[in-house]
Amino acid sequence: MSTPPTTSVHDDKGTPSPIPFDDWVRRIFSREIDSGWWSPADTDWDDLPPEVAIDYLTQVFEQSSQLLQPYSDEQVDQGLWFIVGCGGEYAYALTNLDIPWANRLRCVRSILRLFEMFTARCSPHLSHSDEPCANPLNSICYMFWDIVPVHGQPSEPEFADLDHSLLAVMTEILSLPSDASRESALHGLGHWQSAYPAEVEQIINSFLAANPTIRPELRLYAEQARSGNVL
Repeated sequence: MSTPPTTSVHDDKGTPSPIPFDDWVRRIFSREIDSGWWSPADTDWDDLPPEVAIDYLTQVFEQSSQLLQPYSDEQVDQGLWFIVGCGGEYAYALTNLDIPWANRLRCVRSILRLFEMFTARCSPHLSHSDEPCANPLNSICYMFWDIVPVHGQPSEPEFADLDHSLLAVMTEILSLPSDASRESALHGLGHWQSAYPAEVEQIINSFLAANPTIRPELRLYAEQARSGNVL
């Protein structure tokens, strides 16, 4: 499926307006796999104002189970790599202090809905050890906290609410009945350990105490994440 020609939208002052949400979703998730992103047809639709970027990310995450159902696992994986990572730069808006905190908090909370979708669609393979035959979606699930451009900043008080809200979401993801989702949360916590060692240790200790029968491989990974020993 090829990407339709780009059409520009302007307001009554001639200023380019953001592409409508439904069109934005279709352009991102209906692409052929490995079709490439940067081409002449892709230069005037993917640049969203930060406040719109937050709104569109929130809608995708909150509605992911239904909204992304028509697309293949490969398409969802590719599209999420684009919008979460540096491809679209949308997630940088989470740290934009000009956007009301309520809007950014809703986006943070919507990540849990995204991981509920991962829980339903990912396979139980662990990605840190490259277990074979994993679902394509396991890729972005595992790497979500690695590529999202937000990291713990305990020395910056203006980001304290954001940091603790993200830690809370990782904690909630650990309660989902999915090894892939829990591995991702542990991956994220491992990267945040250097910024919040006490909090990460407490979160992972509680997880291990509450889940004594998890796979030995996942338990070992949790112990490694508790000391920040993740890639």
